[in-house]
Amino acid sequence: MRTLLDKCFIAGWEYYDGERALAEGMKEDDPIALTCEPENEYDSNAIAVYWYNGKNAIKIGFVPRASNGALALLLDRLPDYIMSISAQIVTLQNSSNPWKRCAITVAAEVSL
Repeated sequence: MRTLLDKCFIAGWEYYDGERALAEGMKEDDPIALTCEPENEYDSNAIAVYWYNGKNAIKIGFVPRASNGALALLLDRLPDYIMSISAQIVTLQNSSNPWKRCAITVAAEVSL
């Protein structure tokens, strides 16, 4: 059973390579990778968001702090054989506000 865990706009878009990813073909419905960064100096629950262009993983930002606490626990502590977590791009828009450029969904599938 697949369960939606979160839908959010990516934080830090303007500081990472979101615009580069768009130029290289990132589109809605593309899968993305989530990577915990417990050593992040600003947030120990930080979850980086990466898009893969076919050759390289491109960091496009982070799951917002307001959404990352419980998600970081799930990513760090639950083995894949119990629950797999996936994410994808759901909205790309031409907004002057970098917080509104790219939205993602995060979903879980329980394997029990």
